[in-house]
Formats: sequence, C-alpha cells, structure tokens
Amino acid sequence: MQRIHTLFAEPVSINENLNIDNKLLLDDLQGVKLSELKKKGNFLSESLYILNKINYGEHLKQIFSERIKKNFKDLGYNTGFTINTSWLTSVKPHTEGEFHYHANHWWSGCYYPSQFKKRMFITFKRLNNFMINPKVENYNCFNCNEVSLEIQEGTLLLFPSYIEHKIGYNDSDKNRISLA
Repeated sequence: MQRIHTLFAEPVSINENLNIDNKLLLDDLQGVKLSELKKKGNFLSESLYILNKINYGEHLKQIFSERIKKNFKDLGYNTGFTINTSWLTSVKPHTEGEFHYHANHWWSGCYYPSQFKKRMFITFKRLNNFMINPKVENYNCFNCNEVSLEIQEGTLLLFPSYIEHKIGYNDSDKNRISLA
C-alpha cells in the first residue's frame, strides 16, 4: 500500500464575482502618480496607501475585508487583521515583473480590475527549489518550482506574503494594472 500526503500546503485563495464597479475604479485610478521600478516597464504608485487616496477606496476595503475574513475562516484561522498598505502596479506591453515577496506582512492580496483579450497571469515560485531536478513527465504540485495562474477580470487573489511571485508577461498592447 502506498499513500502520498501533502505536507505544508501553500494556499492561494481565488475570489471572483465581487461586487466591484471596475469602470468606476479604473476612472478613479487615472490620476495616480507612478514611478518606474528598476525593471524597465514596471511601475508602482508613489503612494503605498492607494485605498486611502481614491474615492472608491473605502468601498473596496469593505469588500476586500469581507473576502479576507471568509478566507481566514475557511483556512481555520480566528484572527483579526488590518489592511495596512495598498498600491497600484502597471506593466507595459511585452514586459513582466520580477520575483519578490512582501516582507513584514502575513498575507497579501492582489485585485485585477481590467482584462484584455490577451491572457493575464501571476507566477508563484516554490520556497525551496529542488537540489536535483529529474525529468518530469506530468507537472503537479509535488514536482514543479513555479506555477502560473491565469487571472480573470475582477479577481482578488489572497496568499501568504512570504511566497515569491511576479506579474506574468503582458502580451497585450495596453498597460496591465493591478491593485495590491
């Protein structure tokens, strides 16, 4: 008899069908000042408190907080939380982000208010890469070092802040934005 047990699974909560008016949000984000990061084509809002600065921010905080509470409950946690920081990212066409994680936070979230006809991805990286990499016939959660998730418009992702991640390649002809 053989059993395979999953140890220390890393959760990523995919929240769809939120009651958010993306057109209103995108209009509200138009005036946000951005600064280019060291990786060319990647921009970050100058403010790290975007939800406190935009008109639609309080409504978004309420919606995000409800989903976060549900996420924690579903994972077996009974804890309070505060949404501390929030920022806007923008990636130019034909570029992608760099792997990073969010230090000094327990959980992170990312909301995607717009979707183009092209596909949109976020890529997560395994915390500890394998020392030996044998040939893999069928990739799964046990044998891969990276996982890319396709994101739909209006999706809120929630995940532990220590997991390295990056904005996937933007193969559209427009800037891709997300609210983190």
